[in-house]
Amino acid sequence: MIQIVKADISHAETLATIGKTTFLDAHGHSAPKKDIDTYTIKNYTTEAVIKELSQPEYIYHILYYNNVIAGYSKIVMNSPNENVTAANITKLDRIYFLKEFYGLGLSKSLFDFNLELSKKQHQKGIWLAVWVENLRAVNFYTKIGFSIVEVYDFKVSEISGLEEFIKFKNINFHFKKNDRNYKIAGISGFTFYKKNIQKCYSDMEVIDNEINSLFNNLERIVGIKEKHEADKSGKSTTKAIRYWFQDDSLISIVCYDWSD
Repeated sequence: MIQIVKADISHAETLATIGKTTFLDAHGHSAPKKDIDTYTIKNYTTEAVIKELSQPEYIYHILYYNNVIAGYSKIVMNSPNENVTAANITKLDRIYFLKEFYGLGLSKSLFDFNLELSKKQHQKGIWLAVWVENLRAVNFYTKIGFSIVEVYDFKVSEISGLEEFIKFKNINFHFKKNDRNYKIAGISGFTFYKKNIQKCYSDMEVIDNEINSLFNNLERIVGIKEKHEADKSGKSTTKAIRYWFQDDSLISIVCYDWSD
């Protein structure tokens, strides 16, 4: 027996617990543990859920299966997306179910409920975001009619790159165009040194030593400091170290010294 009820503040602790559990099941390996911990502490606490339940734009529903809470949904109506032309559209922010309730068709039941709810509020469609490596979710949403319109970077926290050596302020995952399997073709990380290019050179040396300790028989090419072609004034410079693998894969470390 399935029962769907609108959640209120009395459900906050349960929602936080289920949210954290299901997020860790699906995404716990997607970033370093300390970054995942930081994200869950911020987003999956009773206090965080109470804050959202107190705001009318956040709509939570709980699904009971045989009188036991199996999962929940969260939607935000009138939430625009730059890749969707319709003005009045709903963001499906979460459909979370505990593992023991997989395979029972409950996600589809909860989705259909939210779809009808959105229609009654004159919404023109529903959009959502899902991690490309969460294949179970990707397959579910494509099966029920969703299409992939964009791949973007989702920030869990400030990502650690080369643990204990350098902190990247931004990290990007690159995919080949039209690859529906979304195999990662490249990863790039960036950090910024305000008027301190020597710190960049210092960190470059640290990363260089780390790469040399991790890989053998790489072709290592150290570039000289040279002018950046994008700056017509000639005042911006770059310095790079590149490593080539036998299959022509490449690691590059580059310091950009931009002029004012």
